[in-house]
Amino acid sequence: DAQGNPEPNVRVRAGQLFAFTDAQGVYQITGLAAGTYNVIPSKADRSFTPESRSVTVGPNAVAIDFTAAPGFDIGGAVRTADGDPVAGVSISDGLHTVLSGPDGAWLIPDVPAGTYTVTVQLPGFVFTPPTQRVTVNLQTGDALNVDFIAAPETFNITGTIRTAAGERLAGITVEALRGGNVVATTQTGTNGAYALSGLEPGSYVVRPSDPNYQFDPTEATVDV
Repeated sequence: DAQGNPEPNVRVRAGQLFAFTDAQGVYQITGLAAGTYNVIPSKADRSFTPESRSVTVGPNAVAIDFTAAPGFDIGGAVRTADGDPVAGVSISDGLHTVLSGPDGAWLIPDVPAGTYTVTVQLPGFVFTPPTQRVTVNLQTGDALNVDFIAAPETFNITGTIRTAAGERLAGITVEALRGGNVVATTQTGTNGAYALSGLEPGSYVVRPSDPNYQFDPTEATVDV
């Protein structure tokens, strides 16, 4: 560790081979073919600096050392507002990235003490909150309730309705239809403008209606 104390029982891996450190913190991985390997130490509840080292053997490589420190877990779950799990969400603390599982749960294990900004990403979705800032250390312990709510990304369709003379028309009903079903309705404001909001990605038919007017075109197909 940082005080020079040996760290036993650390699993140190290089390629498909590994070894454990002894009571003096010493390890030796034997039987490696000549080449370059990423050497990675791991032990529950411990973090390491550096997290890995790239090493070329042939000849032997010695003094491939690491410093151990307490490790902390950052984790949580990603669900919809209805509580349904969302799998395949990419979660990052800025240094490590994991994916949420089938149950929506995720875990970044054994990170060093510090403050991290956790971000989430999945194409087609937005998240609440978009990021979370967490601190892990010996006083606060792990951060295991870093949860996010996922919702489909939505879009708006906007426009203006005028007469042929350019007069803007207020109070015109405008509908968005998908698969023949009305999914959003609004009316134009005093400036003739309208906005159909909260639309999921897809193709929509936009149709204005008013008993006092005819419209050209009668409807328009819009992809968002």
